[in-house]
Amino acid sequence: MPIGAFISLIKKSVDDLKKNLIVLVPDALQLVLFVVCGYIILKATGILNLLFELKKIDDPFQVRQLVSANLSSFGVATIIAVVVFFFISCFCTGMLFSMVKQVIVKKKSSLQEGLKGGAAFFWRIAAVKLVMALYVALVTFCGLILLVLLSFVGKIIGAILGGLLIIVVYFFIIVAFFYRYPALFRHEKTGMQAMKDAFTFFKKDKKFVIVTAAIIYLMFTGVNILTQLLQSAFGQVVGVTVSVVLGIMISTWSALFLYHAYLESGKKSSKG
Repeated sequence: MPIGAFISLIKKSVDDLKKNLIVLVPDALQLVLFVVCGYIILKATGILNLLFELKKIDDPFQVRQLVSANLSSFGVATIIAVVVFFFISCFCTGMLFSMVKQVIVKKKSSLQEGLKGGAAFFWRIAAVKLVMALYVALVTFCGLILLVLLSFVGKIIGAILGGLLIIVVYFFIIVAFFYRYPALFRHEKTGMQAMKDAFTFFKKDKKFVIVTAAIIYLMFTGVNILTQLLQSAFGQVVGVTVSVVLGIMISTWSALFLYHAYLESGKKSSKG
């Protein structure tokens, strides 16, 4: 696909976002729920008070003692947070892509459609996220074993080679299944079938997938650089505020862009 086609997809996605600002709600809602639930979990498990106490202590030994004495609380808080955030993420992802599909197919969407989609696709998205997490966990586990084996060759060389290999495999997993959500929502299949379709899509047009992934990565990188500059110039409050607002906008835009790209590639394949 020529560069002009990618630029057209970017513009089309931006126009869709400007005309349908309601589609920003899922990502904004997810952020709010993460903050609120995170605060409740920290408060309920006593971790919040513990963190305030740790700030007052200057002695590293006392800090280690206090942390060691409350390891169980940290563990409980972490487990609860992972489960709660996972459920929130599954629902809000379903909301987002349901609304994105409505915007692209019907030129408009509604919060009601998003809520229905979040509920309808919840378990399928959960399956997709769990499979991705399993892949990442397997890569991490195998990578650690590899690092240990390569350390016999030489600690520095082993760490470099092992680290590079892990990064390459992580990159492959992310890119190979990059279109898992467009595949899931366009065809409305099971989570596992969506993963298979996304991988098949990658095998058919690796260059297309890598380019679209690079575009989205560059967008997020640009926002990060901009917010760092603003934070340096105007302070942390301005930097964080701009980071949150732009982060939500780019995240939502990327979903629109991905769905447009998936449909466009399908049209190209059918013509071919």
